[in-house]
Amino acid sequence: MISDDNLPPQDDEDDEDARMPGYNQYNQDEADKYQAQADTDASIASDVLNNTRYDEFFAAYQPTVREDFARRYVMYRGRWVEDGEQNERRPARHLNLHEKEAYLALWTIQQKKLFDLQCQWRAEEVRELPDVAISNDFGRLTHIVENYPALSPITADEFALFMAWVKQADYESNFNDSLDQRFGWQQYRLVKETLAPDAPPVATRAVPTVKLVSDWYRFHNEHTGNGRLLYLPDVRGAKEERYWNAWREGEREREEIKQAAGPPPDPRPEYLPEDQHRTLARDFAQRFEPPRLNRWREISELLHPPVSEEERKFNVIVARMQMMTEPVPIAAGPDWRTATREAFFAHCHRKLLECLPQVYAEYVQRQEWGIAQPSRFEDGWDPLKYDITPLYRGWLLDGRARLGEPQDFDF
Repeated sequence: MISDDNLPPQDDEDDEDARMPGYNQYNQDEADKYQAQADTDASIASDVLNNTRYDEFFAAYQPTVREDFARRYVMYRGRWVEDGEQNERRPARHLNLHEKEAYLALWTIQQKKLFDLQCQWRAEEVRELPDVAISNDFGRLTHIVENYPALSPITADEFALFMAWVKQADYESNFNDSLDQRFGWQQYRLVKETLAPDAPPVATRAVPTVKLVSDWYRFHNEHTGNGRLLYLPDVRGAKEERYWNAWREGEREREEIKQAAGPPPDPRPEYLPEDQHRTLARDFAQRFEPPRLNRWREISELLHPPVSEEERKFNVIVARMQMMTEPVPIAAGPDWRTATREAFFAHCHRKLLECLPQVYAEYVQRQEWGIAQPSRFEDGWDPLKYDITPLYRGWLLDGRARLGEPQDFDF
């Protein structure tokens, strides 16, 4: 940390501008470059969407496909240009991946505490929580658990219990998730059916999910007795389900009216998966783009060939190992890929155990100083950018309205 005494002197802004014309010109040049790229992207997207010469190309699809394609095509085209112009350039950067991973893992402690709080809120043992009006709100809180005020700070005992679990936990199953997307931290039904299949059933309907339940949840329950919370009644969920049923009925009625009044359904595809969009982008470029861009596209496709999911995961491991600054021992074995993968996971597990105490010490220091905990998401990404919680709240209130009840969450 830098103390106030060691901070650089603060100069008058006008004097600094006068002394650093080159720096300011660089900022302006960068801004102009990004604005020019934004203008180019907007022009390309507008052309794809509105130019009538492409109408025949998109005739086999509903308009939503063309709209979605325009957005994606700008991205594909930009990558083709970048790879075509700079295919020999490779960025060299070394990130402290292990410290970042340890910081991400630390919040597993608070995710479990938030889930336990959700069980109590659903059972109405706890009635008032900040920013919680309906059960779906816990899905939003999972992204901002670092500074959620209803959670007590992580104690030394809680951290010691967590470290005991980390030491014996399987790294690949529980920590190999730099984007924090594998686990359904606050998915009440998923956790309850996984850890307590004999508990009373959840009132709300099942939602398809590919999320997992962290082994930490089971370990924590076994050492704290909090598994009992999974057997609390879902009082709040049952109340909400009544309003969800009313809302669904309203949606069905609106859809029936819409279909009766409108044209027959359009049989053409409304949405396409990513791989079909890539194929469509190639066909579009071959038909409408100049030869030079198609040469760049071919270079880009050679640099980014299709890979299986297993190959993709292994390539990520190799890329991360290349960024490591210390040797990683690899045991002999019949399959070098398996040996490499196991060596990587073992090394990351060791580094995680090394980094966690320092990460926790820094967490405690920020708590003592009253400093907000940094987001665990990198590069300024806003995890709430696509938050649909307000939609859920509105839909539930619509269900209450259909039953003639007040437009609030006091039920």
